[in-house]
Amino acid sequence: TARVGPPILRGVPAQHTPHLDAARAVTEQDADGLQRRHAVVLHADIVNYSRLMADDEQATVATVRHYQGLVADAVAEADGPLVNFVGDSFLAVFDDAYAAMRAAVAISSAVGEYNRTLPRTRRTWFRVGLDAGQIVVAGDGRYFGDPLNIAARIQALADVGGINVTEAVYAALDEPALRMISLGSRRLMNIPGTIRVYRLDGMREDGADTHAPVRCRRASR
Repeated sequence: TARVGPPILRGVPAQHTPHLDAARAVTEQDADGLQRRHAVVLHADIVNYSRLMADDEQATVATVRHYQGLVADAVAEADGPLVNFVGDSFLAVFDDAYAAMRAAVAISSAVGEYNRTLPRTRRTWFRVGLDAGQIVVAGDGRYFGDPLNIAARIQALADVGGINVTEAVYAALDEPALRMISLGSRRLMNIPGTIRVYRLDGMREDGADTHAPVRCRRASR
């Protein structure tokens, strides 16, 4: 049977990968072994992690381990490597904006569903940030580049359970004005200039949403 994505993404085949110049992975390898490619970076952080650990370390570790499984499944489903999941945050990298957004919404929905099995005092959520641009991949698998830092900065601005994206990601999604609310241009720590940030409208802490399917703009022929 076909897998059905989160409601926000239903109607779009799970295997669909739009050919977007701004969001396709084009890999170049230098003589020093560094690979440069265009990618969409997802950074997420668990809300109130320190408080939960202080209240009940064992229960929090068990919850986070379950979240790790949910995250790994959602990222793999969207064909993106889970670069790391350390403590209360994780990083994943995708070839295109659609795949990154699909993973972000799937994670939010899965976490919300699992939270319904927990006491209210033990529930937590992710804040998520997405940015697109050139990254560098070292031979040992480490990732570098502004998109990693920018995604982390804008996730810190997100609502509890929310998803923030930069203009580069916003531009790659079809009819984004129907789905996004502009948060204006923001100055981010150690990032030159300003970055325009958008919030995915309608996401709730319980992972539910009220949207029609998200689509991605196809490249013009």
